[in-house]
Amino acid sequence: MFISRMRRKKRKATDFLSSNEDRGEGKLSFSEVEKKTSDLSPCENKGEEKDFFELTPDEIKLHKAARPASIEAQSQALSRHINKKKTIALAFIFILIFLFVILSLLLHSSKENRIPDLRGMSLSAGMDEARAFGFVPRVIFWEYSNKHTFGTILSQEPGAGKIAEKGTEIRLTVSKGPRKEPELPDFSLSSKEQAENGSTPVAGKTVCIDPGHQIPPAEDEWADPGMTKRNAGEPGVNGILSGNPEHLLALDIAMKLKTLLEKDGVNVVLTRDSGDVNRTNIMRAEIASNADANLLVSIHFNFTEDTRESGCATLYPARNRWTDAIYEKSKTAALYVQEELVKSLDAKDVGVFARNEMTLFNWSSVPVIQVLPAYLSNQEEDEKLTHDDYRWKVAWGLRNGIIRYLQNP
Repeated sequence: MFISRMRRKKRKATDFLSSNEDRGEGKLSFSEVEKKTSDLSPCENKGEEKDFFELTPDEIKLHKAARPASIEAQSQALSRHINKKKTIALAFIFILIFLFVILSLLLHSSKENRIPDLRGMSLSAGMDEARAFGFVPRVIFWEYSNKHTFGTILSQEPGAGKIAEKGTEIRLTVSKGPRKEPELPDFSLSSKEQAENGSTPVAGKTVCIDPGHQIPPAEDEWADPGMTKRNAGEPGVNGILSGNPEHLLALDIAMKLKTLLEKDGVNVVLTRDSGDVNRTNIMRAEIASNADANLLVSIHFNFTEDTRESGCATLYPARNRWTDAIYEKSKTAALYVQEELVKSLDAKDVGVFARNEMTLFNWSSVPVIQVLPAYLSNQEEDEKLTHDDYRWKVAWGLRNGIIRYLQNP
């Protein structure tokens, strides 16, 4: 440091001598020059910054170090800094909450929708409309109506305009059109055949008709009186296109079949006459047994994952310790009914099959069959069943097969 200072003084002296010679002044000794340059005041060297250790004693007295900020000022500055960070954090949190609320509202609204008004629309158009809004349409009732054509939606529940979650079931009541008396098809017994056969073999006979399923869930029950196995209660299926429930179609055909058989003088007993009942298969078998029925006919429909499957099928009890007494007659009835049903509907003959573990069969003490007139998983057959005249054809086929069985010696 000392050497540097000395070098700087020597350079100043040299510069001073040079400038003095340029002005024509006489030469000065180095000691004189050093004295003159050392006498230069700090003001004359403003442009040159000095290190603290280069200052003269007089300059050190005049030197004032920068005063540090007071503790209060430092505290205020720190407080302002903290408040600024708090403000930014609060603003960020508010933005997050706002975005969360908006997202929640969007998600909530996407799960709900306003129920459309389906009344007065055709069944197919109404179902398409309900599905477009995210709802599940189901036909619950068919009613005769003199004001509305067949397939017109008469009412719905829940009503139009209500806000509901998507996937909510809309229960529909649909018009069956004006009530009309059924016309005898060509395959019915002619007057000549009735005269030849006489009415005695059929009149006074009793047939129990069992419309399969119901609205309440089916219960588990024992598959046979020996209680060797429990069968799970099977829920009914719905038409793949129409959404019509199996229990409703089965009841409609059962009521038609009852009308036809009673005109033949047959005594008819129903296991149910509405959907809002609770009947197990064991109870249905007991109803037929208590009526001492000549035949128990259970009406169901087929359903499979292969939507191409179609046609009619009939089931009867396989021979076992519980069905041995009714096996032969049940098989005979199945063959007659299957033949007439295929003829009436001009449908594919799927076949006649024996079943060993069906509760209704094993608990029945009278001949029993189960008919499967169509596949609700087949769009074409499901659509046909929405027409009243087609359901009459099903009833006529069943009626003709039952009559043939009752006339069998």
